Amino acid sequence: MEYNSEGWSVDLTESTLDMANSGLFFFMSLLIATLFFIRRDDIRNFWGEKWSPGRAIGVGIGISFVLRFSWGIISGIKRLLIPPDYSQLDLFEGGTFQDVFLSIIETIQSINSEYHPFLGLLFVVVLVPFYEEFIFRGIFLSAMQRHIGFFWANVLQATMFALIHDNLELFIFYLAFGMAGGYLRKNSGSLAPGIVMHMMNNLIAFVAILARS
Repeated sequence: MEYNSEGWSVDLTESTLDMANSGLFFFMSLLIATLFFIRRDDIRNFWGEKWSPGRAIGVGIGISFVLRFSWGIISGIKRLLIPPDYSQLDLFEGGTFQDVFLSIIETIQSINSEYHPFLGLLFVVVLVPFYEEFIFRGIFLSAMQRHIGFFWANVLQATMFALIHDNLELFIFYLAFGMAGGYLRKNSGSLAPGIVMHMMNNLIAFVAILARS
């Protein structure tokens, strides 16, 4: 930020670069923390024993499209019933929580512009689904399930997953997404279907962000 005869001005290039670097640092920190907890058995049994790799991939992709399609219908109905002014709400507007979890769209756009879209694709479509599924549907769900049973553990992890995305408009979508990931983990005995579902969902979102840029 610089001061001139017209007052304070913001260096948008520096601001965008700072956001890109902060986003990359945040993604890498969570990835490193996740890798710290991974065991050899997690890698060896990645696909699990209940489902074949083909089934895990197919179901993951299919559920991703079902969730996106269902949310598209709900959003269309909501636009008919709710004035546009009420559709842009942040869950923790102005709070420190929002400062930690910056707008993911702005972060991705900054990474794409300051570095390369391939780097954004690598993090958003590959790495983020991996560590988010491992944290929420792996560590969190497994730990809570031992104390309160699967159903409530799944509700709790899905709620936390929805909250960290800091978007009230999409809260129900993230909640349903987290619940689906938990049930995929339980039924398949593996994180693989949830990771595939997450990757496909993020790929659709990433392509939409590129189209808007």
